[in-house]
Amino acid sequence: MDEERVSQEDQSPRTAVRAELTEEEGTRLLRISALQAIHNAKTYCDDFDQPTSPQQMALSQLVFQMGVNLEEFVQFLSAINQDYKYRDSGRMAIEPEEEHWKRVQCTLILSDWARRYTSRSVAVIAMFDPNYDEDPKQAEREVRVQIRPLVRHHHPSPRKRAVRHSVPGQTNPRESIHQHCR
Repeated sequence: MDEERVSQEDQSPRTAVRAELTEEEGTRLLRISALQAIHNAKTYCDDFDQPTSPQQMALSQLVFQMGVNLEEFVQFLSAINQDYKYRDSGRMAIEPEEEHWKRVQCTLILSDWARRYTSRSVAVIAMFDPNYDEDPKQAEREVRVQIRPLVRHHHPSPRKRAVRHSVPGQTNPRESIHQHCR
């Protein structure tokens, strides 16, 4: 093994950094991290056994990607847990299951995370679709068309900003997306 590390060093004259982990060790750490993400996902979802397998996978991937930063997704966590609180109390759910999961998806679609990491987020958000198992590609297409790319604006002068915001009939794009998600 040391010979392999030495040969890697010899091939790269600009750096003297050697691999600290073998491929086997890296794979083992990745497996442990994935199992830990699944375990932690159960703490974010009040009834982790109720969602479908793809929905459980999506939540686990969010935990894996974001770690404790997922706690900042307050609307998402509230939405994912709302239906189960009604079931536990013996009352009827406020909304049908499909609408519930569309609302869960919408909270993520509207996030900066989805806009910054579109490819990764589309796959994860699509898994929350209750019909994901029937047609995963269709679920991804439906999510992809709803995510608006992050736009970097140049800061206009205060005069131009005031004029732009006073144009009658102009809507906030995030509001129109939110209406679309409903």
